[in-house]
Amino acid sequence: NRRAADYARFRAEAERRGAWWGAWPETERNGSLPGSALDDDRARYHLFAQWVAAEQLSEAAGRASAGGLILDLPIGVNGAGYDVWRERNSFAPEVAAGAPPDAFWSQGQDWGAPPPHPHGAREARYRYHDEVFRTLFRYAAVARIDHVIGLHRLYWVPRGASPKDGVYVRYRAEEWYALLSIAANEAGAVVAGEDLGTVPGYVRPAMKAHGLLRTYVAQREAGTAGLPEPPAESVAALNTHDMPTWAGFWRGADVPLREELGLIDHAEAERILETRRGVRGALPASLPGLVADPDGEDPRASLEASLERLAASKAAIVMASLGDLLLESDPQNVPGTGPERLNWRRRYPWTLEELQQRPEVAATLERIDRVRRQRGAGET
Repeated sequence: NRRAADYARFRAEAERRGAWWGAWPETERNGSLPGSALDDDRARYHLFAQWVAAEQLSEAAGRASAGGLILDLPIGVNGAGYDVWRERNSFAPEVAAGAPPDAFWSQGQDWGAPPPHPHGAREARYRYHDEVFRTLFRYAAVARIDHVIGLHRLYWVPRGASPKDGVYVRYRAEEWYALLSIAANEAGAVVAGEDLGTVPGYVRPAMKAHGLLRTYVAQREAGTAGLPEPPAESVAALNTHDMPTWAGFWRGADVPLREELGLIDHAEAERILETRRGVRGALPASLPGLVADPDGEDPRASLEASLERLAASKAAIVMASLGDLLLESDPQNVPGTGPERLNWRRRYPWTLEELQQRPEVAATLERIDRVRRQRGAGET
């Protein structure tokens, strides 16, 4: 595989120089590396690691009970990594993708990843991005496209600037949908788009026209009328990896954290907590058997009732996170925060086999599966 060999040589060069590619001499910085990956011990190691990863993904996809893996396509890649070095014209390396200030993150967000360049990617005939989609569907039966609005437009933040100073840049959405749809259809895969946040009115009709499922998140949908029915063409879940766990949401533990981070002031924190109390009081109206829990003392009951509500719906796919099932209070990721948060690095004190035997995990999943089968809808 020529791509894997090229990647391995890049990694070996980065290790030898101890610096990112932007600090390399001009020849190497511009993409020319001497020698062969097979003649370089460092490069051979990275070739081996890629082979092992491909073998493990193939095995996992073959073992998956639902016929394949559910994988995530993130919004971008590390600007200091191989992709931008080799496919520089397909990216805008002097800016980062992000999000403007909104009700969720009042300071805006800088995700750090250089966005695709709308003209450069097109001039390259979308070669790199087509390869990304096809590699994804080599293993994924279901793919979640992070920030699917980015097929239409992305918020660009200049390096060194505040997210408040960014600007939206438009893309040729139909061309991106074509790339995605062709790769997914050839693999027989399902595509879901993460369409949360500020969504322009043209995005969801475009998703529907191209057969993409929407994202339904109970934490966003729950209100004074309880928990509304998820749409049939959706992936339904209690939250996402960028949101509080259900226990954290139910108890309001995320609100003091947002105040501490300076994302909201104290008055806004009090308003959100009052709204959260209203949700706890209203949820039993749409969840039969759930007893009101105005003080947020019992997240387990509302968790199971809410998951059962999603399982009984027409949603195409229902998802439950391990952190929620274990009533974890801390989220896996807090967007816009640094390494002190241990984002994506918190580990459970149990093996996967031990987790599968824990009653709060196994019993809840069995209950969801039973309701789903009785409903005869979609997948879990």
